[in-house]
Amino acid sequence: MLMIPIKIKTHEKIYTELYGTLLEVGNGFSRVEFHAIEGMTVNESGLVHGGFVFGLADYAAMITVNHPNVVLGGAEVRFFLPVKTGDTLLAEAKVAS
Repeated sequence: MLMIPIKIKTHEKIYTELYGTLLEVGNGFSRVEFHAIEGMTVNESGLVHGGFVFGLADYAAMITVNHPNVVLGGAEVRFFLPVKTGDTLLAEAKVAS
């Protein structure tokens, strides 16, 4: 179910097939769903390039901040499991206080 109670002020033109689909956004919170597609793969086993997975996390963070000029200032990333074509991921982001 798509729940978007506030106006989206950033990333209005993002290509959702590559970065995910916004499912929910509220004050300081968002959820984005991502489907790994064939064009993201890097080898015959269907492994997806980590840059696409990072793009999902970045998009969720940007929507959570929800400001027209939001820019990612830094990130620490750890990939625990491989992502393969056909996998679905869910990113949840929240503003830490």
